[in-house]
Amino acid sequence: MTPLIEIDRVAKRFGPVTALEGVSLGIAAGEFFALLGPSGCGKTTLLRILAGIETPTAGRVRIDGQDMTGVPPNRRPTNMVFQSYAIFPHLSVAENVGYGLRYQGVRGAAAAARVEEALAMVQMRGLGGRAAHQLSGGQRQRVALARALVLRPKVLLLDEPLSALDKKLREEMQVELRALQAGLGITFVFVTHDQDEALALSDRIAVMEGGRILQTDTPEGLYLRPSDARVAGFFGTMNLIPGTVTDPGGPGPAELDGGPFGRLRGLPGPGLAAGAAAVAAVRPERLRIGGAPGAGANRLAARVSARTFLGDRSLVHLRAAADGRALVALVAHAGGAAAPPEPGAEVTLWWEAASGLILSA
Repeated sequence: MTPLIEIDRVAKRFGPVTALEGVSLGIAAGEFFALLGPSGCGKTTLLRILAGIETPTAGRVRIDGQDMTGVPPNRRPTNMVFQSYAIFPHLSVAENVGYGLRYQGVRGAAAAARVEEALAMVQMRGLGGRAAHQLSGGQRQRVALARALVLRPKVLLLDEPLSALDKKLREEMQVELRALQAGLGITFVFVTHDQDEALALSDRIAVMEGGRILQTDTPEGLYLRPSDARVAGFFGTMNLIPGTVTDPGGPGPAELDGGPFGRLRGLPGPGLAAGAAAVAAVRPERLRIGGAPGAGANRLAARVSARTFLGDRSLVHLRAAADGRALVALVAHAGGAAAPPEPGAEVTLWWEAASGLILSA
């Protein structure tokens, strides 16, 4: 099936600075898609190219089969919600939401009906007469969404629209935004630097760095099967131990010479080759403290440096005996589990080969 959005080898340069380099991507109709990465990775530039605000230096963008080269923003089947919301303070809520309709030639009762429909979508029915300066942060975000949705775009582009909200409201709006997208069935392309936000909202995520896409996958795929150490380290907390590949694996686990950590085994990541620099990678919830390691499990000695209580579980911060490397284990409290060790305790950490990865460095 042809994707609704096709990004074909897109590059963007601002003078000597390369913001995007050879980005290719397909986004399906009805998909909630996130562009995730640190500041300066090119994600907002790519979003602005989709909107028509920026022109690519090379490559092409097609939306619903139409080449967008030379198509201005107001002629594209897209609309954009900016990080700042850009609400006009001198206009009412209804006037803000209906602002773009006049340029589509929609006026009078037809425009009023469209505005009320858009406000109902974002749970602001009946608030069209309220002044913009009387709105809370969450309400301003909803007005920005309604103003974009009232034009009935095929693709809604969102540039970190929740970043200005406090933590509690941001989490509430994540739930509302996901429900809104599912109910409307239109394509959302969402830019964020927040890994948890991308996990909570997205059907698929493209992880970006340095103007390139490192990996595109579902949230589960990125968390459980990162393509390399960069994605593993960026996407959630990951314990990483460097070394050299001694066995790239295949039908069985790969093996890494971890120097002072000894031989470490894990499921092989893509592109491993014997002799190559790599890392053993294990998530905190897969790392075990004490108990009886199984045959073939990875083991290392460490000292507990601190504990962080999180209600039903604790984060245990440790220092590896081999080189003082910081490590993190997640210990659950449920089911009568033993309390995690106190700071200063000497412990043995272990994890099964099938619970970790060997990834390219």
